[in-house]
Order: sequence, then C-alpha cells, then structure tokens
Amino acid sequence: MLATILALVMALGLCSVSWAEGTTQSTLQSRINAAGNTETTVALTGNVTESITVGSGQSIILDLKGYTLTNAAGSHTITNNGTLTIKDSSERKTGTVDNVTHARAAIYNNGTMTLEGGSYTRSAEKSNEPNRNSWYVIYNKGELTTYDGVVVKFSDTDRGTFSSLFVTTGSEAKTTIDGGKFISGLIALKVEGGTLDFNGGDVTGDNQAVQCWATVNISGGDLTGDVCAWSYTENGSSLAGKITISGDTTINGDVKAIQWNYNNTPAATPATIEIKGGDVFGDALTATKDYGGSAASVTAKMEITGGTFKNDVSAYVQAGEEAKTIPIAKVKYASGTEFYAVGDYVSLEGEYADSGDTLTITQGNADLTNVPAGVIVNNTGDGKVTVNGTKEVKKGDAPYTVPTKNTGGYYYYHPTTDTKTDTTTKGSPKTFDAGVGIYAVTALLSVTGMAWTAKKRH
Repeated sequence: MLATILALVMALGLCSVSWAEGTTQSTLQSRINAAGNTETTVALTGNVTESITVGSGQSIILDLKGYTLTNAAGSHTITNNGTLTIKDSSERKTGTVDNVTHARAAIYNNGTMTLEGGSYTRSAEKSNEPNRNSWYVIYNKGELTTYDGVVVKFSDTDRGTFSSLFVTTGSEAKTTIDGGKFISGLIALKVEGGTLDFNGGDVTGDNQAVQCWATVNISGGDLTGDVCAWSYTENGSSLAGKITISGDTTINGDVKAIQWNYNNTPAATPATIEIKGGDVFGDALTATKDYGGSAASVTAKMEITGGTFKNDVSAYVQAGEEAKTIPIAKVKYASGTEFYAVGDYVSLEGEYADSGDTLTITQGNADLTNVPAGVIVNNTGDGKVTVNGTKEVKKGDAPYTVPTKNTGGYYYYHPTTDTKTDTTTKGSPKTFDAGVGIYAVTALLSVTGMAWTAKKRH
C-alpha cells in the first residue's frame, strides 16, 4: 500500500497541470508565473475575475473548463507575449473569456496564440450610449489561429456598432482562421496590417464582414456582409488593401475595391481584389469614396477569373487576348432567378442545371458536359460552345434544348429540389438567398490555374 501511495505522489509531482481555484490564495497569474518556461496546462475550476499575462518564452495551455475568465478593472483580460493555447474541455462548451472595461480587449496578442475553443466577448459593450464602453474583442499583433468551436462576439444585448470585432494590425501580424463564428454589428474582421488567411468559418458583419487595408486571402467559409479592400493616402503614407478570393467561399454581400479620398487627398495606390472562385450573392464592383470631393489619382482594381455573381462582371474579367477565352454565362433558372457564372463555374452550372433552366454564353469558349435534358443553351458571344460533346451552338443559332437521352450512356441523377438536406455540405446559388445552392466547389490551385472538384448534393 505504501509503495502505491508513493507512486501516486510521484506521478502527481510530474504532472504539469495547474488548477486555478478562483481565490486570492491561488491566482491564475501565480500559476502561470510558477510555470516558468516549461509548457504547462492551467485549468479553471470556477469563474475567475483576473487579468493575466503570458510572458515571452512561456508556453501555456489554458483550459477554460466551461467557466468564465473576466478581466480585472482597467486591463485586457489576457495579454500574450509568449505561446498560448486556449481550449474548453467542458461537455457544454460554455467556457468564456470576457472583458467589461472600455478600450480593453478580451484577447491582446503579441505572441503566438491558438484558439481551439471558447467564447470571446465584451459582455458590457455599450456601443452608442453617452457612457460608451467599447473596443475590439480580439486585438492581434502577433500570430493567431482559430478553429471550429471558437465564438467571437460582443454581447447578447449589443452586437457592437462602434468598434470592429477582431483586428489584425502591424506589418508582421498574421491571423489564420480555420473555423469559428464571428458576429459583429459593424465590422467583423478588420485588417490594418499584416495578413489574414480565412480558410473556413462563419462571419457576420452588419456593415462589413471584412475590411482590408493590407492582405487578405479567402479560400472558404461563409461571410455575411460586404467584403471590402480599401486604399488611402495621408501625409505621404499609403495603405492599399489586397484581397484574393477562391475556393468554396460564399459571400452574402457585395465585394468592393474602394479608393478613399481621405482629407481631400487622392489615394496614391490602388485597392485590389482578385476573384478566382466562390459564390458572391451581392455585386462585385470598384468604387471611390469621396471625402472632400477630390478625384482618385488611380482606379481601384478588380480581376475575375472564376465564380458566380449577382451582377454582370464581364468588365472585370482579366484584360487581354486571354480574357476572350474565359467563359461568362448568364444563368436563368425556370423559377426566374438570374445570375452570372465565370470560368469553370460555367460548365458546373451546365452540369447541375434543371430542365427549363437557361445558360446563355456571352463570352469565351465553353465545353458543357453532362448537361441534363431540358436545359436550354444559347451562345451570344464569339467563342466555341459545345454541349455534351455532340452539339456545337454557334452565335446566331436558335437556343438549343438538350434532348432526352434514350439509349446508351449512363444514368445521371439530378435533384429537382433546392432544399438543403445534407448538413455536411454547403450551398451555393440555386437562388440568391443565403445558404441555398446547387453545388459545393473546392478550388485547388495549380501552376497552370484552377482545378475544380465538385460534390453533388443528394
């Protein structure tokens, strides 16, 4: 028995897990300080009111365990100068990092941080009251990565209409979002400097889902709100946002490249957006925002080689001889819904159309395969359009209706409902309502361009 007890004592001594009791006798900060430079897990066992700092050279894993960490008055809740991972191992996933002080964040990151779970809030947010209490929920000057299970919002009573929700700032800053939910009544993801790689997750920004003054790469996920690249010049210094959109991305809002004439100073460098794929349920456009009436010195840039769009984006398909071969189609469903497809999305729209739907190729070459019977194909451009390998539709021809295939070939199943029945796949625009669609597309970059894989919803 004595040997067993001694073994247990020795084993406990080797465990680098520190339990925060939420009392003055055992603070989170004291546990973190005691860890030194040894990687240590610090776990909450109750709700705690305390602000903590992870020092340079430290490596801490903070397990919220379903409890809430709230800041001490006047401070950021968590300041990270080292390496910090936050998770929530509780069954109900109720762990929260909260801040209740004006001009302070729940997370202020200068180091390397990974958010594997937890909610991050400013529960006392008062956006537009005389005694305003507002700031960013997350402020990232280092490297920060989020995953599914993370929720970032202001509060249940104030969505946040004064401050942005999550800011990336500083030329070396890097934010990678591989999952999570981000909810804001104004701007959800603001990139003042550095880089944001948005690979998946759900973002809602009632004004803008993304505001970019630096570099943003979007390759997946669902964004509700406008996605905007901005450019401006002040006192000889310029910021110019660049956004690249590709892959299985759904944007329920406009995509805009905007030149801002700030304080009567024309923007000296262009805001730039490149769209290689994705589904845009709003308009894609360039614009100038005047502040004092002066004209922009350069024009914002947008280049489109793939995707689906609410508006006619032919003006933004890349210039030059190569642009003439990139297909553009106006798609009209039998229900009356209309939108435009560009690049490889044209052939996908042909494959997943229903009887009575119409594809009008307005530009470029299109090789449409697996097009179901009853789909109508028209060619008003100068390119070569073929249907199911047997029919060439030329400019000036009458619209071609794909005939029923009676013999040979293979069985092709095509559902006639737009109702989403598989929660493991994401919709794209069967109608231009958020979350409704006809295919999920994953874009795979190659040195020669874009290769596409598609999963049909059954």
